[in-house]
Amino acid sequence: MKLQLCTERLTAEFSAETGALLRLASADGWEIQGGREATLFRMNLLTEASSKNEVSSASLASPSVRQENGSLSFRWDTITLQTGECLDITFTAVITVRDGGLSFEGELENHSKATVEHIAYPVLSDLCPPAGAQHFYRTAPDLMDIPSTEIFPSFQTERGYWGTEFPVKISETPVTPCILLEDGTAGLYIGCHDHTLPYRTMLWLEASPAVADSASGLLFTPQDDGTFRPRVECSATHLVFSVPESRMPLSAIHLDGYRGGWEDGMEIYRSWRKSWAVPAPCPAWAKGLHAWYQVHMASYGGGIYYRFRDLPGLGRKCAEQGIGVIQITGWTVDGQDGCLPCHDPDPRLGTWQEFKEAIAEIEAMGVRVVLYTKYTFADTRTEQFRTELHRYASRNVYGDIQDFAGYPYERPAILEYVNTHKLAVMCMCSDEWRQCCLREFRKCLELGASGMLYDECMHHSGYSYCFAPDHGHPVPAFLYAGDIVLGRELARACEEAGKPDFLLGAEILYDAQTQVYPLSYLRGTPGHKSVRRFCDPDSEFVSGFWGYNDRNGVNVCLLNRFIMEYETRHFRGEPDEFPQTLNYGKQVDALRRRYYDLLWDAEFLGTRPLPVDTLSGEPLTWGVYRSRKTDGAAAVIVNYSDETAVFRTGASGFRWDRVVSPEDPDGEVFSGEAVVPPRSAAVLIGTAG
Repeated sequence: MKLQLCTERLTAEFSAETGALLRLASADGWEIQGGREATLFRMNLLTEASSKNEVSSASLASPSVRQENGSLSFRWDTITLQTGECLDITFTAVITVRDGGLSFEGELENHSKATVEHIAYPVLSDLCPPAGAQHFYRTAPDLMDIPSTEIFPSFQTERGYWGTEFPVKISETPVTPCILLEDGTAGLYIGCHDHTLPYRTMLWLEASPAVADSASGLLFTPQDDGTFRPRVECSATHLVFSVPESRMPLSAIHLDGYRGGWEDGMEIYRSWRKSWAVPAPCPAWAKGLHAWYQVHMASYGGGIYYRFRDLPGLGRKCAEQGIGVIQITGWTVDGQDGCLPCHDPDPRLGTWQEFKEAIAEIEAMGVRVVLYTKYTFADTRTEQFRTELHRYASRNVYGDIQDFAGYPYERPAILEYVNTHKLAVMCMCSDEWRQCCLREFRKCLELGASGMLYDECMHHSGYSYCFAPDHGHPVPAFLYAGDIVLGRELARACEEAGKPDFLLGAEILYDAQTQVYPLSYLRGTPGHKSVRRFCDPDSEFVSGFWGYNDRNGVNVCLLNRFIMEYETRHFRGEPDEFPQTLNYGKQVDALRRRYYDLLWDAEFLGTRPLPVDTLSGEPLTWGVYRSRKTDGAAAVIVNYSDETAVFRTGASGFRWDRVVSPEDPDGEVFSGEAVVPPRSAAVLIGTAG
């Protein structure tokens, strides 16, 4: 018997006997899921006898079933291994019509001696592209972009071929909370709707039993004899590590259909995000339109570029050029990344007092000082690590410290990773480690800076769990969960120090971290889509660039409402050293200041509200903004190429009156077509509705 759940856009059919997801179809006729190898879940169990004990719902005894209005549940009271051994593990799967889509939730209750390592749920075992689609893609947001990779007709593996039976593509939370399976006109949204980060969820695709051609990844070739019929499977694989005598709810996996491009698909994520995302409070000085400059003082590779006594001179140049923030990097012992987690000033550069006085002098000029920090790693060669900090390092199941080679600086030998400072990945779920981080952080407060920029906060160098039994956390612990805890503790430390306006900035935040860090530092590039600004219209982003005529680095900031950061000569140079970049940056910020309500205090709507046709030159990139205070609107149209471009706009819900530019802020009446010079931008000014 088949059981059915329907939403406005999806129809799902399940087997009453096995729980298998037999069919998934969209309202407009797209048969998304075929019936081959149908199942609802697969799990792997770790037992004393074996580390690989795979079972699926299709191989188990029939579950108990309950169907109510808009909800369907399956319950398996025992899990039977292929050996015939029955384990006291209960799994309950609940599928609910919610927020216009289907929400797959569940709970594991483990009273056996085995550990449930992972459960893949739900499983779409036989993905089919829309009828007539020439290409089918997985489109997945990451820290900065939303790249697409083909899954039909070509499926290239993303992991070493030697490590998997089938080609696979894997997207991982929290960096990638959702994926779109799409052909450019329609798609299926699959999202992990759980911002609490209890564990890692892998949005997993695999092609089995094989691809036809290993070099191209083609699933089929004209010469096939029909022996093989490859299928592409998609699942949400929950790395739960459910240990004996535990109960664990599963993160909700949300499925929904949509029509249109990536913005239409990500609108589903953005709508869910609004239900929980409360941006961390940002100091007023960091929210307004201003510019940053970053300076690298020293590294452990031996390069010393500035000393503390040089900083006031750099601060004066920032003030003269209208730059409001100086970010100081490489100020700690042994320079940048040289002696982590120590945040004492490097004695090669001067004394604590000299540094503190330099900061005070710069701040008195009206230029804010932001200090580079890093709390994710510890230098394994230090005495502090060997006598104390090793106790707080993350460990694998074998008890080994999880580490990596560290970051290379300056000299050819070190750039070849010879004698780098090896770094241990510390356990952010360890209270003792976070207390160490707080002690180091308070030095930034004591030095009198206005903020910090937490580098490498968004990853743990490829490690995601800690299995140390003596850290006071559940074993294993998901390292990313500790990231949020540390962020809240840093904010509390600011309050306790009487500095609530101290900026807690961090590098390339994943989305859940915006709850604790109000500003993210990144490096936008001309090729990237504006997914971060689309999903998060309220947080602040700083984007750095370092070229001597870096107009496109500036254009990225204009398009995405990013704060500019000048990083002359990989932030070894002075703020006025590259005048072409600086002057164009000033022109863009002057334009944004003049049209502040349209280009800064405005909401980014993406590209959908405005069709733009490029009549000559390379394709243009654009985005639409709407004022938060009036019915005013602006469209930023960027030409990243070296050729002049001409464009015209199609019908939209806006009336465009003028076209302006960084070079011509007064502009002219917009007639429906306009010219964009090479490496420049045009801005349409008008009203909505």
